[in-house]
Amino acid sequence: MNPLRRINAARATPDTLESYMREYGLTHRQAISHAQSARAKAELYVNDVYMIQVFRNGDQSCRRLAIRRLDHGVIKRDWREFQAIKNQIVGPEIEACELYPAESRKVDATNVYHLWCLPAGQQFPFGYTEGDVREYDREATSLNL
Repeated sequence: MNPLRRINAARATPDTLESYMREYGLTHRQAISHAQSARAKAELYVNDVYMIQVFRNGDQSCRRLAIRRLDHGVIKRDWREFQAIKNQIVGPEIEACELYPAESRKVDATNVYHLWCLPAGQQFPFGYTEGDVREYDREATSLNL
């Protein structure tokens, strides 16, 4: 996975508009409007695999990273990739998590993962108190099912 770079999304590409039209059932004009609205609300980052939209809440303290594949394919991931994405965009000492919500709050419209990032200096009131990083042999530790 290559490093992320911030991009200026001044114009929606034909592929992006086509994707919006297909995914949301929009007309071409509606897709352009959607793309303009999304660009106004988010910073965009890309690399060779992913596109990440960064949204800030109203007071700018928390951020949500919306992570999708550039080819809109299924994300089969190792958490290390998402950790690297989080580190590159918001920093290595920022904590983030995925939320598995109550069914009444579930959003499942596209193949996108969301990381919710705390403001700098804050930590979740759960989780490990100390780090423990080790290299391991994935083949040796995988389940043989």
